[in-house]
Amino acid sequence: MCSDNKVAEGEYRSPWTNNVFQKNGENGSAKNNQLDETLLDLERKFNNVWSVYTNLYYGSEAVGSCFLTETDSKNFVGIFCIHKSCSDGAWNSYHVVQIDDPNEKTCQYHVTSTVWVVVNPEHGYDDTTVDISAHLTKSTSSVMKIEKFSLDEYHLQNIGTIVEANELDMRSHLEQVHLPNTEAVMDKIQKEPETPRQVNPLMGMIMDSSLLKKSKMGQ
Repeated sequence: MCSDNKVAEGEYRSPWTNNVFQKNGENGSAKNNQLDETLLDLERKFNNVWSVYTNLYYGSEAVGSCFLTETDSKNFVGIFCIHKSCSDGAWNSYHVVQIDDPNEKTCQYHVTSTVWVVVNPEHGYDDTTVDISAHLTKSTSSVMKIEKFSLDEYHLQNIGTIVEANELDMRSHLEQVHLPNTEAVMDKIQKEPETPRQVNPLMGMIMDSSLLKKSKMGQ
């Protein structure tokens, strides 16, 4: 449940059935924001693929959903979300996809990807508790090949390619730049001057965190 599938106060649309339900699981009273049957079928295809992607990269504990909304030009806007929580912290990624009117051979896709990650280190300092967090956003526009006779399949492939590339790039920045820099600052703030440590356990915890581990695709 999120703002992207909210149709009334406390009521949400299922991307699988197109039915409206309440937070407690009961049927909602609001009228369904019915998608066109063609767009609803595409939304289901996206959710099937997105579930596989979510499980492959983040494991069975993660939750992923996709929601499509029709635009005035009869195209669509797509929202692709992933959430995972574990003892090490939480990962949330959110991808907003817009497409231009396709021509006979190409279509332009606009993707804005945002990642929030929170790490809960067990750093061993008795009197201070610290959460390390990072927030990244990346926007990408790409013109990609399509075929009108199988447009849905090309949308699935093209959007998936862009979203996966954005996530991998942001994960790399988190691992190699943002979290190490944050760790270095926190180390300077919290380190006890009279007992310098040769190895900082915080960085090892972050890099070993199940939040940032990638499954090896095709290996």
